[in-house]
Amino acid sequence: MAIRAAAWGMFVAAMLTHGSARAGCGTVCVMSEPRVLVEPEFDCAWAETMSNDCGCSVRLIVHNECATPIAAQNFEFERCRAMGVPASANCASLSPKTQGDLELRLGHVGLQQRTFTFLEDGKAHALRVEVDVTSIDDGEMCSVGRLPGRRRTSGFIALVVGCFIALVARRDRPTRDCVLR
Repeated sequence: MAIRAAAWGMFVAAMLTHGSARAGCGTVCVMSEPRVLVEPEFDCAWAETMSNDCGCSVRLIVHNECATPIAAQNFEFERCRAMGVPASANCASLSPKTQGDLELRLGHVGLQQRTFTFLEDGKAHALRVEVDVTSIDDGEMCSVGRLPGRRRTSGFIALVVGCFIALVARRDRPTRDCVLR
């Protein structure tokens, strides 16, 4: 009984002290909305991002609405696809009316910038993705925050609270007094 109470106590304490954990997420992070900056801007293409705090990544999606292909100069897209056609893997050029996407893993706290170079109709374009990561949680009861000197005490707190609940549960159990008649 006391072991069961201790286990439940530690589970409840872990959930109370570790609010950002989510089932199935290896890494959870808190980040700003990603920004996309293109210099010079495309006349007929556009880019968007999708942030994923479960997994700590940003997906960059580039849409080519131009009449000519757009070539990636310093990277390859993970997937390229046109409407109604199965996606292909690892392409360095976007044909007209296609889109390509790439997942950007975010591995540390702070402002992160990635710059990608494209060539469209002989003209170079620099596309920059910026995102500010304020915390990363590896899912193992410790968080990396932006506050200097922050101590990783949530695991210790869970242990103390769990032991306290076990002691209280042990004291509250009924005693077995034998009465002789």
